[in-house]
Amino acid sequence: MATDRDAQEGWIQSIRQQKPQIFSELSVFLKAIDRLFIIENLSITDRDYPSRNFYDELLVVRDVILKIIALIEYLLPENEKNSYWFRKYAEQRFMSVSARDSLRDELYRQDSPEKGLLLLYDTFVNIKTLVFDLLKNQSITYISYKDIGDIISREIRENKYFNPFGKTITEEDKIENLMVSRTIRAINDGTVKKHISLIILSLFRIIRILKYVTTDVPDQAVLNRSIAILFLIRSELEELRRLFDIASSRIQNEGISDFLTGLSYQISMETKRVFSQELKDITKRTGQKRQRGRIENSAGIIKNFIEQTIIQVIQLFNPSLRGEEIFPTFVTKKQLSIKLREDISVMHSIVSAVLESSLTRDDLLGALRNYIHYFQSFTFRLLRYDDYEDFSAFIDEILKYLRISIKEKGTNRISIKFIERLNHFKIFLETVLRQISQREELQGEPVDEERIRAIMNQFFK
Repeated sequence: MATDRDAQEGWIQSIRQQKPQIFSELSVFLKAIDRLFIIENLSITDRDYPSRNFYDELLVVRDVILKIIALIEYLLPENEKNSYWFRKYAEQRFMSVSARDSLRDELYRQDSPEKGLLLLYDTFVNIKTLVFDLLKNQSITYISYKDIGDIISREIRENKYFNPFGKTITEEDKIENLMVSRTIRAINDGTVKKHISLIILSLFRIIRILKYVTTDVPDQAVLNRSIAILFLIRSELEELRRLFDIASSRIQNEGISDFLTGLSYQISMETKRVFSQELKDITKRTGQKRQRGRIENSAGIIKNFIEQTIIQVIQLFNPSLRGEEIFPTFVTKKQLSIKLREDISVMHSIVSAVLESSLTRDDLLGALRNYIHYFQSFTFRLLRYDDYEDFSAFIDEILKYLRISIKEKGTNRISIKFIERLNHFKIFLETVLRQISQREELQGEPVDEERIRAIMNQFFK
């Protein structure tokens, strides 16, 4: 006769049908927590790891662990969760050594997906306790951080049913856009079709992972989990670049091969731009508002770049397919370049207005400050890698002058040092504008001076 336990076996199959998105999310966060312990992923500028405090990084780990536990508890039937905690209590208080051995053998056997999920739950419940105790010390050594990572990585990879690293292509990886899938199926060359399919699947996977980056909730734990997702995407971008390089070396068509080599280089530039600049030392607690802005900018840069890359690859085989047919909110490369040129022109006009005024005027300085904040929020992500660092340095310095003291003491005149830096910034803006105007997509596209004046005037109200 079947027992109640036997009747309950197989509950994961029905839950998979009811909550497929939760299984997908669990897989993403299991990969993300593993990637948190690859130190090169973390955008840390201090390379003296042995003497560095990894407290902030372990806070991110803690919040991802709590998320993983919450996802598993959401999947577990209530009776399974209650049974787990009852067995945990009984093991500690009442069981003999042989009974404990028997219970652990049962848990570790992994002869069903249900036991695999319970083992994963047990793993993260135990690790959570260790991490919380470590965080009480306020100082986390590199060795402690690395050892926790080794334990987590091993436990995930040894899980028979919930190891997200077991397959190159998973059931979540799919091309949902019909026109994109038709374009790939129509490729005649088998080698080209194989490599382009892998590349497109990887690109769409990154877009899917990006959906877990959340910045609209004022909760540090949510931001920490978004940081973890971005570090996972860094690993995904490295894998993507490797796929481009492999495809370029194996595809015989020289035009396609050269095109893929160029995209591989773009990936390396965008990766540097996001993780060496925008997300530099992002785990440091420097203020939630600033941190949220950097995360949002980074996600925007990556999303835009990935969408542009998908469209470029598909248009190589189907030139008539338009970007908005793949992504409804797609903005063309030309439109982005026009916006960048326009917004930098407005910045140049406001800086010029400040320099042309001999006396300090609150409306001018307020307009400059407000426009810089607008530019940081909406346009900064459109800058190319080579301009990003210098632009960021100028803006940080100017905001510092505006925040602290832009007037010389005892006078009503703008600080001489501030004027010098604004003049340098104005020259820099002119150089950047010349470079943008030389872009291929802007050839023959005039600057809308009337629109620039209208935008500028909005910031003087």
